[in-house]
Amino acid sequence: MYTTLNDASTLHNELAHGTTEIWYSKSKHFRDMSGGSRFLSKHRLLPTTDTLSTTHSKIGSINTVDLNKIYGLMQGETWSPNGEARNVIGQSESAHTSMSVGDIIKMNGIMHMVDNHGFVVLA
Repeated sequence: MYTTLNDASTLHNELAHGTTEIWYSKSKHFRDMSGGSRFLSKHRLLPTTDTLSTTHSKIGSINTVDLNKIYGLMQGETWSPNGEARNVIGQSESAHTSMSVGDIIKMNGIMHMVDNHGFVVLA
């Protein structure tokens, strides 16, 4: 069992502690966030730096900066193939192990949200 996301670095070096933050949408916001950027924008629900900790839980920080690679690494079958992340996810207000639409990758203060097709930068 992992106690932090960085425990998964035994499987993939890129998951070792770094400055790229991984934020998963909280369970109570998951339905809205999974609608993607158009839905969120239309309903004025896009996360901002000020609202991020209200709508999302920080899962941890890693040392990889390639968005597509991060998305792949954060799939449950990659970083938690045998359910090792249950404790990490259980301690957050999130309920999903695999990175999904609406989750946030924050690098150098810039938030990149997983969207229906790729990523969108949030202002």
